[in-house]
Amino acid sequence: MAEVFPKIGMGTFGSDRYDGATVSAAVAEALRAGYRLFDCASVYGNEKEIGDVFASAFADGIVRREDVTVMSKVWNDCHGEGRIAESCKQSLSDLGLEYLDVYFMHWPFPNYHARGCGGDSRNPDSRPFFAEEFSKAWRQMEELKRGGSDPDVSEDPEDASVKEEDTKSRDCGGEEGGGDDGPA
Repeated sequence: MAEVFPKIGMGTFGSDRYDGATVSAAVAEALRAGYRLFDCASVYGNEKEIGDVFASAFADGIVRREDVTVMSKVWNDCHGEGRIAESCKQSLSDLGLEYLDVYFMHWPFPNYHARGCGGDSRNPDSRPFFAEEFSKAWRQMEELKRGGSDPDVSEDPEDASVKEEDTKSRDCGGEEGGGDDGPA
C-alpha cells in the first residue's frame, strides 16, 4: 500500500449502468491521471476487467503495485461459513493481485441483491439485521486477519481506518508484512 493513504480515489460501481469494459477503461484513465485509490467489489461484476487494467499498468510502468491502494468487499451472499475467505480469494484472482490493502464487509447483513440491479431496488425476501448473524460473518473477517491476511477489516467504508499500513494479505495470497507486531 502507498505510504500515505490516498484521500481521493475512484469507486468502480457502475454495473447498474455500465459494463465492465467501460468501468475498466475509466480505471485505466484514472491511473494515467494519477489516481492511486480504487474501491472495488465482487458484486460490481467488473473486477476481472479492472484486474487486466492493473496488470497492464504495472507491466507498462505507469504505476507500481505498492503505490496503489486497492479495496474490495465481500458481498451479502457470501456471509456463510467459509465463504468470506473464498470471496476474498476470488477478488484477488479476478483483480490479479497478490494482496488487497483493505477488505470490507459490503453490508452487515446477508440480504441478496441481484448483480446489476439498481441501488434503489429492494428484495422482497430481505431480512433485518441480526447481531448473531453479523457476529458469525464478522468472525470470519477477523479470521482473515488472524490467519495472516491483513487487509484492513471494516463493515462500512465510512468506518475504515488503516491500522498497519505495511501489512499485506498473506492468507488471501499475499506476502508477509511487518506491522507493529513484528514478523508473522
